[in-house]
Parts: sequence; structure tokens; C-alpha cells
Amino acid sequence: MGWTTAIAAIAPLGAVLVLGGCTQEPVDPAAVGRWSASSEAAVQGDDDVLVVLSAEISAGQTEEHEHGSVASTFAGPAEIDALEFSCFGDGTMSTEVELESHGTTVTYSAVPMQCGGRPQHLRVPAKWRHDVDRVGFGGGDSTADSAWQLTVRGSGGQAD
Repeated sequence: MGWTTAIAAIAPLGAVLVLGGCTQEPVDPAAVGRWSASSEAAVQGDDDVLVVLSAEISAGQTEEHEHGSVASTFAGPAEIDALEFSCFGDGTMSTEVELESHGTTVTYSAVPMQCGGRPQHLRVPAKWRHDVDRVGFGGGDSTADSAWQLTVRGSGGQAD
């Protein structure tokens, strides 16, 4: 009976230690700002960059994910060659892309993407790469306070 009492007394303490290890460290806003500035600077001189979309996002935030909340409309039709996504930190977030062409919009999502590391390429369906008038993007369901950046590469229409 003595062992049962000892295990019962240790188990709650162990549960507290395990749960304590799951809490996230607060994110330094200055670090997010530095990441955002350096990520944008890294593509600033690239001739094939049509536009860079970016935003900060809080852990669990979903509003940013709705309706491609950060968007750019082009002055003329654009050809999209690539979409490169990156985000700050070591969390994950889901993504949603909106492409508009001739008044028709297609919206598609990607599985949650890992933040940190190199930019990741998002798939652009072949039939939606041409004559693009507008690109919208949103990040959502972030597991940590973060920021994201979408670099749109291609040719044609200048961003408004």
C-alpha cells in the first residue's frame, strides 16, 4: 500500500512537469521585425519578383486566413511563375492563396507548413498561372506568434 500512495503523490507532480514543458516561450517582437525586414530585403533586387505580401500573425489567429486578407492587384495581367512562402520561428501555419483572373477567383489551401528554414514553394495550378489580375494570401492556425511572407515571382503587370 505504501507504493500506491507514493505513485499517486508523484504522478500529479510529473503531470505538472510535462505540461509545463509544453508552454510556449513568448516571441520577441523585435526578432519578428528583424526577420521580416531581412526576408523582404533578400528578394528586393530580384527582377522576377512581382510583389511581396507579408503580415504578422498571433498564435491560433484565423482572421488573417479568411478571404486572402493581404492582397495585391496588378495594373495589367501577370504571369505567375512561383509562389514562395516563408514564416518566422519554429511553429507551423496553414496557408490560403487566392488568384483572380478575368473576374474569376480560385482559392486553395496547403497543408500546415513548417516555419523557419528556407522558403517553401506553393503549388500554382497551371491553368491559374496566366493573366492573373490579383493575388491574395492569408496565414492561419499558427502554432506560435509569427510573421509570414509570400514572394510572388513572374512577369507582366506591375503591382498597384
